[in-house]
Amino acid sequence: MDQVAALKDKGNAALAANNLEEAVNHYTEAIKLDGQNHVLYSNRSAAYAKANKYDLALEDANKTVEIKPDWSKGYSRKGTALAYLGRLDEAIATYEKGLQVDPNNAQLQEGLREVRAQKMNSKVFPNPFNRPDLMDKLRSDSRTKHLLDDPSYVATLRMLQANPSLLGQKMQDPNILTTLSVLIGIDPSEEPMETEPVYTPPPKKPEPKPEPKKEPEPELPENKRLAKAEKEKGNDFYKKKAFEQAIQHYSKAIEHDPTDITFYNNLAAVYFEQKEFDKCIKECEKAIEIGRENRADFKLIAKSFLRIGNAYKRLKDYVNAKIYYEKSMSEHRTPEIKTLLSEIEKKIKEEERKAYINPELAEKEKETGNELFKKGDYATAVKHYTEAIKRNPEDAKLYSNRAACYTKLAAFDLGLKDCEKCVELEPKFIKGWIRKGHILQGMQQPSKAIGAFQKALEIDPNNAEAINGYRTCSIENASGSGDPEKIRQRAMGDPEVQSILRDPAMRMILEQMQNDPRALQDHLKNPEIAAKIQKLLDAIMETDEGESSNSGSISTLFSFTSPAVKKLLGWKQGDEDERWAEKAIDSLVKKLKKQKGGIEDLKRALSCPDTLSNCVTIPRSLDGRLQVSHKKGFPHVIYCRVWRWPDLQNHHELKPIEHCKFPFSAKQKEVCINPYHYKRVESQVLPPVLVPRYNDFVPGHSLLPSQERIEPNVPNSVGYSTNAFNANNMCPSSLLSNTSSSGIVSTNTFQSPYANLAEIPPLSHSPTNENTNNIASQLELNTDVPPFWASVAYYELNCRVGEVFHCHSTSVTVDGFTNPSNNSNRFCLGQLSNVNRNSTIENTRKHVGKGVHLYYVNGEVYAECLSDAAIFVQSRNCNHHHGFHPSTVCKIPAGCSLRIFNNAEFAQLLSQCVNHGFEAVYELTKMCTIRMSFVKGWGAEYHRQDVTSTPCWIEVHLHGPLQWLDKVLTQMGAPLNAISSVS
Repeated sequence: MDQVAALKDKGNAALAANNLEEAVNHYTEAIKLDGQNHVLYSNRSAAYAKANKYDLALEDANKTVEIKPDWSKGYSRKGTALAYLGRLDEAIATYEKGLQVDPNNAQLQEGLREVRAQKMNSKVFPNPFNRPDLMDKLRSDSRTKHLLDDPSYVATLRMLQANPSLLGQKMQDPNILTTLSVLIGIDPSEEPMETEPVYTPPPKKPEPKPEPKKEPEPELPENKRLAKAEKEKGNDFYKKKAFEQAIQHYSKAIEHDPTDITFYNNLAAVYFEQKEFDKCIKECEKAIEIGRENRADFKLIAKSFLRIGNAYKRLKDYVNAKIYYEKSMSEHRTPEIKTLLSEIEKKIKEEERKAYINPELAEKEKETGNELFKKGDYATAVKHYTEAIKRNPEDAKLYSNRAACYTKLAAFDLGLKDCEKCVELEPKFIKGWIRKGHILQGMQQPSKAIGAFQKALEIDPNNAEAINGYRTCSIENASGSGDPEKIRQRAMGDPEVQSILRDPAMRMILEQMQNDPRALQDHLKNPEIAAKIQKLLDAIMETDEGESSNSGSISTLFSFTSPAVKKLLGWKQGDEDERWAEKAIDSLVKKLKKQKGGIEDLKRALSCPDTLSNCVTIPRSLDGRLQVSHKKGFPHVIYCRVWRWPDLQNHHELKPIEHCKFPFSAKQKEVCINPYHYKRVESQVLPPVLVPRYNDFVPGHSLLPSQERIEPNVPNSVGYSTNAFNANNMCPSSLLSNTSSSGIVSTNTFQSPYANLAEIPPLSHSPTNENTNNIASQLELNTDVPPFWASVAYYELNCRVGEVFHCHSTSVTVDGFTNPSNNSNRFCLGQLSNVNRNSTIENTRKHVGKGVHLYYVNGEVYAECLSDAAIFVQSRNCNHHHGFHPSTVCKIPAGCSLRIFNNAEFAQLLSQCVNHGFEAVYELTKMCTIRMSFVKGWGAEYHRQDVTSTPCWIEVHLHGPLQWLDKVLTQMGAPLNAISSVS
């Protein structure tokens, strides 16, 4: 097999150098050794096609397809040969069959497009060479009769008969121009007829130019004259391949004149032809030495260096060959030496690559990469996988593993290249196809991702990951996904799309289709127009966003809104984006058409909101969310926003009515999206706090001792299972688990220090204080929410980085990206710099990803983990609710959310604390600060005992509760300085 590979490499090199006959010979020898190697037949077919031997090229292409019918390149070779033979219908069928094997193959698509265009042109412009009397016509004309004796001329005629598109390339051939004039009927010798004779004076004879006087050659010394004569004799024998006689004469020339470098170069040339390369090198070295001593022309010295390089090249000593080529170039730079140097550098690289291959070392590098991948050090893992690929470039799994690292590092283009190489090396490797599908999905190309997942399902129809990927991409492809502006630019940047939209005829056709959709059927009968329309439809599958412009917009030209969508749009509420609402409704109508009576039930519910209506359901997606254009959300929230509450922010604001059978919270296979089957949860109205004014703290009622006391066996960290999604659905008993690496926590519970407040009677009702005069007055303080409900500060270890971020919106995202996209609701940590940042912090920041979503709904604050890695939260309000110790740290896995603050519970605590003194109220300020760390946790289960030991963390200050405390403490009379989120 090594011999076959060597012959194949030689054939490839010869083919690249356009040595077609040599390439065919090498491929033929390799086929004799391995008759079932489809690649060899394919390569020989390419060589035959390049040599214009299309019949032989077709035979090899047929053999390629016969051996490996699932290889797309075989169909490409066959289609090319058939096209050049003029069998266009067969070529089209071959390309179409190849596209059934590989629908995304660009080479097959381009070939099919060219053959169809060629067929169309052949109908419009007949081929002048494709006539039955061609040879008779040319033989009867004196201008072309003698040309038929030339085999190359006849071969060119047959080529033009089969493929008239090559005529443009052959127009520079005067014989072809003459042939064309004969076939068309133009005789350039015939003069145009004139009505009157016109006298033409005879042309003046040019005066003979005086011949330049030859300067007499200087007389040479006797020895040089004899040396020159011997050199001429040596040249004659060299041309006759009589090398021994040539050596004798060149040697005599050197004896007569040992100072002339030319004689040594000529002698070296003879040794080179005799393949005595060592002698050749020695003579060239002598020539260089003699030339330097006698100040010979640089060109002659360069020729000596060049010949040494050629000799080393024939000896396969490529390193020395490169050295002498470079020396030759330094003496005299020519295109020839530049080409030779490039070729030798390629050979050196190839030799080094082959010498570097070592499968055993590749396996070790792969294992190291696997370990680093498990640890999350993807950048270093890439280096080891790259080294493994250099050691064993034919191992498909190595490319797959490196693609996984590139995916984690968001380098999707590099990951896609590795996946393509992986499946090229091992087409049956299912993981390569699945990984390619996921990468294309990440690149917002769901239509291409579907093709990759289809390939995976052809290998294993029951593979769950491929099934889920195919299903998800199908949903995204149907509803549209990704950044619409980027997708629009990508689609409009396609040169073919631009050409179609600039074509006046196509614009007229498209406008006609817009006014009369039935015209589409008539235009599709024309295959050329049908192909262009299909191209535009493919672009629409990637984007239906766009703006009207003079150059033409795809979405504008194909905007057909169905009557059902227009009807439902009539009930839209508020100023919601009209285009987005139309897409949301259009997506819903497509789903409801599959259900009997679904659209009618929805219309009935919207037209009669005061009467009870049926559930209107759609299938529930894997993550429960629905993608509409570039927005993604829960379906019942989307349609409640469209038809009832345009200002709706979150699903926590909705509650299903009693008789709804398929509410979103039930997590059934179907979800009811009837907007009148949900009611909006009213915001909680907190009771005013009655604040007694006194300055002395009443002994016996301090909360500090109980708060400072730490119980034994207290769980200091709590893990939430990945099944949990909403903190409202969790009971404290289910949250208390035995903390371990798997996220399970012990069932030891303790009494929260805040629980004692309920048992202590209010100060105004205490029997010991009935007659006290400490209480000067009582004041009602309302708990109003400020315009900025929170502020977020970012820290690395114990150092704050960047400015404090103020939460203007009730929905805020803190992520690790660098571009905020002019969105005031995003706090992008990736754009913050820190000169003291170390490698641990840098690696942690890479895993922040999508980060955490904070939203404030009806007096409650929720944290949702959007990152792939977990986040860790310390919230005293949350801990009080669940009965945990105040310093407990809760772990929120990826995709889960947790309620981290409740205004009602805080107000109740505040009402109780005002009766127990200033210190008790002031202690509640700790509850208004929430700390979160990304990726890394802290607490009893970690070596990091404090949040300031974690690489990346944030601190959230809740402005509303802090302002309430400010008012209460100010009314109580101490301290004099107001408390704020900054203090």
